[in-house]
Amino acid sequence: MFGSRSILVLMGMKHCGKTTLGQQVAQALSLPFEDLDDWVSRIYTQRTGTHLPIREIFRSLGKSGFQELELEGIRQLIEMYKNSAHKPACVLALGGGTIENSIALSFLDPFGYFIYLEETEEILLHRILQGGIPSFLREEDPAGDFHRLYTHRTALYRRAANWILSTTGKTIDDLAGELLHHLHAGALNERQ
Repeated sequence: MFGSRSILVLMGMKHCGKTTLGQQVAQALSLPFEDLDDWVSRIYTQRTGTHLPIREIFRSLGKSGFQELELEGIRQLIEMYKNSAHKPACVLALGGGTIENSIALSFLDPFGYFIYLEETEEILLHRILQGGIPSFLREEDPAGDFHRLYTHRTALYRRAANWILSTTGKTIDDLAGELLHHLHAGALNERQ
């Protein structure tokens, strides 16, 4: 299953559970947990001397500038883990929009085993709107904007995924158990 892949990558829409599940799985596997948004934030702070929330970094730099920071974060992360004898060497949560950063994904692809955490559109929209309407949705039509974004990104996630984990109606413990079982079963099959 892993071969030369040293990074277990969790991807999916905002509020699908990447960070919470990633931290739990990393702990169960005694691996470091990494969040790409944290790398972006660190690199931005190093370059500018200013600390901003991740959404503000995106607003400040725009999509292309933000994607350059994602690419740099992935490059640094790969350098850190690519030669590890332990496979996987870390668990990485991508940002929700990283799936649209084809250059960064092409760097990560040889080193990553990609798991798509798939949640329904309705549940994700509800979770997102609980914190108010985010900047990436228009106030006039947040549901319509989200539908278009969800449809577009779901196709990209499904294409990039090595495995799809449906999160609907499951607790984090359920998901962690299912993911760990998948990983252990794959590792056993690889040895045979």
